[in-house]
This record gives sequence, C-alpha cells and structure tokens, in this order.
Amino acid sequence: MGFIDRLLQGRKIVTKVRLFVVPLILLIAGVGLAGYHTANVLNGHMTITRATIENIGDFEVLQRTLQDFVETPTALSHSALKSAIGAQAEGVADLKRMLVSDGDLQRIKPVEDLAAELSVKTDDLWKNRQHHKGSLQSVQTALLGIDGLAGGVTKRLDDLQKAYEDKERTGKRALTEAYAFKTIAERLKGMASSVQSADDGEQAAAVAMRITSILKQDIRNLANMLSNEGLSKIKTAQMLNEKVASIAVADMSSVERSFALLTAADDLTTLQQALSQEAMERATGAAVQFVELGKEIGSIKDSLQLINNALQSVNNLRLHIQAFLTEPKPDQRVPILSDVNALRAASAEISDLNPDDPLMGPLSQQIEPILQKLTAITSDEVALSQTWKDERGSAAQSITSGMAALKEFIAEAQEVGKEDSEWSARLSVVFMVFGTLLAIAGGLMLVETLRAPLRRITETMKRLAQGDLSVSIEGRERGDEIGDMVRSVTVFRDAAIENVRLEQDATSARELSSADADRRAAE
Repeated sequence: MGFIDRLLQGRKIVTKVRLFVVPLILLIAGVGLAGYHTANVLNGHMTITRATIENIGDFEVLQRTLQDFVETPTALSHSALKSAIGAQAEGVADLKRMLVSDGDLQRIKPVEDLAAELSVKTDDLWKNRQHHKGSLQSVQTALLGIDGLAGGVTKRLDDLQKAYEDKERTGKRALTEAYAFKTIAERLKGMASSVQSADDGEQAAAVAMRITSILKQDIRNLANMLSNEGLSKIKTAQMLNEKVASIAVADMSSVERSFALLTAADDLTTLQQALSQEAMERATGAAVQFVELGKEIGSIKDSLQLINNALQSVNNLRLHIQAFLTEPKPDQRVPILSDVNALRAASAEISDLNPDDPLMGPLSQQIEPILQKLTAITSDEVALSQTWKDERGSAAQSITSGMAALKEFIAEAQEVGKEDSEWSARLSVVFMVFGTLLAIAGGLMLVETLRAPLRRITETMKRLAQGDLSVSIEGRERGDEIGDMVRSVTVFRDAAIENVRLEQDATSARELSSADADRRAAE
C-alpha cells in the first residue's frame, strides 16, 4: 500500500478517486454491454428459431396440401398446393434475411432451393394427371366405340334373326296354305265326281248338299290358317260351294237340276285344278325356303355364338379396365390384353362368317384401331402411374428432407444459443467477480492511500497540540491535498517554534532588561 501511496502522492484526491472509480465504472459498463450483446445474440437466436418454427409450420401445411392434391388432383387442390409452395418460399426468404453467418446460409441452402424444385414437380404431377384424365376419356371413347360396334352387330343379328323368323313363318304359312288348298281341292274334286256320277238330278243334289256342308265346315276351319291372299283364293271355292248348294235346293226339274249341277261340276273341276296347282306351288316354295333357311340358321347360330363371345369379352374388358384404372399396374394389364385378343379373334371370325354383310363384314377392320388404341393407352397408363408414384414420392421426400433440414437447423441454432448463453453467463460471472475484486481492491487501496497519511498527520497534530514541536513532519513533498495539509501543519509547527523562540527571546530580553535594571539600580 505504501508503494501505491508513494506512486500516487503527487496526485489530487479527486484524481485518485477517478483512477479507482473510472475503471470500475468502465468494468460495470462492460458487463452491461456484454449482457446487452448477449441479450441481442440470444434474441436473434430466438427470432431465428421462431422464424424456423414458422417455416416448419409452412412445411406441414405444404405436406397436407400435397396429400390433398395427391388424393384429389383437381384444379382447386393444385392451386392450393402452388399457394402453399409460395408461402413456404416467402417464409424461407424471411428466414434468410435474418441470417448473417455463412454457415447458417449454407445450411438453409437446400431449403431455399426447395420451392423451385417443388414447383417443377407439382407442375409435372399436374401434367401427369391431365394426361391421365385424357387417357380416361380416350378409354371411355374407345369403350363407347366398341359398344357402338357391338350394338350395331347385335342389332344386325337381331334383324337377321327376325328376317329368318319371318321367312320361317312365311314358309310355315305357305305349307299351311298348301295343305288348305289341297284339302279344298280334294273336296271340290270329290263333289265334282259325285255330281258327275249321279243317275239323276235328285241324287246329284243329295250328294251335292252333303258335300257342300262338309266343304263349308272345312273352309271355316281352314280360314284361320290362311293369309289374306289365301282367303281371297278360296273365296271362289266358297262362292261356288254356295252356288252348288243353292242349285241343290232350287225349285227346278230333275233334268234342269242335273244339267245345272253338271255345269257347276265343270267349274268345280277347273277350280280344283287351280287350287291343286296353287297347293303344289306353295309346297314347293316352302320346301325351297326351308332348305335355304337351313343354311341361314347355321350361319345365324354361329354368328350368335360369336357375338355372345364378343359381348362377353367386351363385358370382361370393361371390368378389367375399371380395375386397371383403379391401380394401373403391369399385372392388372394382362387380363385386358387377353380380352383384347379374344375380342379381336371373335371380330375376325364374325367378319369371315359374314363377309357380305354391311355391318358384320367390316367389323374386324373397324374394331382393330380401337383395340390398338386401348392397348397403347393401357401401356401409357402403366408408365404414367409409375411416373406419378415416383414424382409423388420425390415431392414428399423433398418436403420431408426440407423439414428435417429445418429441424436440424433449429437444433444447431439452439445449441449455438446454449453455447452463447453459457459463454455469456461465464463472462458475466468473470466480470462480476473481477469487478467485485477490483472494487474491493480499489476501495482498500483508496482507503489506505488516504488513511495512512491522514493518520500520520493526525498524530503529528496531536503531538503539536501537546506541545511537542520536535515532531518530524513527513509528506511535505506530496502534491495532493494531504501534502497541502502537511505543509500547513509544518507552517503551524514552524510558527509555534518561532513563537517559542520569540517567547524565549522575549524572556531573555526581559531577563537582560531586568538584570540591566538591577545593575543600573545597583550602580
């Protein structure tokens, strides 16, 4: 302490106080500045962490919108996904503006580039779904085309079958009418023979009455079997039968009746021959028609079987395409190719079986482009589906990687913040301890710098007050206020010594004066 006192004895007390107090103030200010800097650093870390957490929230929204788009890829979900990508890009841009270190900037570089990457992938996914939508429409168009061709062929076959049935009914009617004409012709022939072989007119009339009654019943029974044309042909027989019946009951002589009946018999014979000829022609025509129908029925049956096979293939194709479009995988495409080949083979057989038919003949050529288109579309769909899965997985992986990068960034930022906080705590403790020690040391030194000289001055002044003028006064060479006090005390002591000397001189003078007076008195 004496060394410090000797070192600073030339300084004023204010200067000494400043020398001890100013460093302490500076130290306290340094502690405050360090705390302020630490607070700013920690606040920066908290701000960055908060912004990063907000970015993670943007990523979670982006992940949900991507999932919504993948589940329902519509224009609305696509727009929402693009908006989420834009929000994520803005959030990363805000975070980037907060960063100052190259390390932090480098760590968020993958996240910064993610928006552009996701935007491209989103557009690719949208194009994929648009292409898929076009493929679905093409598939529906192809199926409608196949249905149209199948429906046309089926209708054509129905028409052929109806025509066959009409021909069959016509043939059967021809046979029926041939039978009816033959039956009536035989009745007419029997009536004519009976009339012509009768002995007289009365016998002929009796025979004619019996046969006309039978013929009338036959015509009534056969009328339901005949067409309008057939009815018109037997109408003559009906009229002739009524004519014979009226002759048989007419009021005339036997000779006149016989002559009239013989004349009618000639007419019956002529009509019988005409009906027999008509019956023969109808029977022959029906036979020819049935022979031709026999050939047609085989073709129709074969065509019907082929068309049923083709329709079954179409139904299977529709079901398999529906299952394929739900999950377009190569193994789901195999049944479709099998149905296409079966439909192609059935169409070719239908065309070969009916080469001259305007609908069934060109069926194979008309359906082939549609089948080729379906084959190509399903092949494209397999590739589109795989591309969709890859791009969807890549987009989801990019988002997951971005979230992982941000979480890692937060972890690193928290670690750095923890280190800064610990460093700030250590620095504060060091400054606090150092400042406390400095304050204690400075205070002690300041006190000692003032107390020792003041104690010496106090002791000196006490001894002077006690009349000890021989006391030694130190510190007159000091330049501070204590030096001024010492010099003042020295002046006081010197004055006291001078007073003592003067008193001694006065005493001596008085003693000399008294001695002089005594001596002069004595003299």
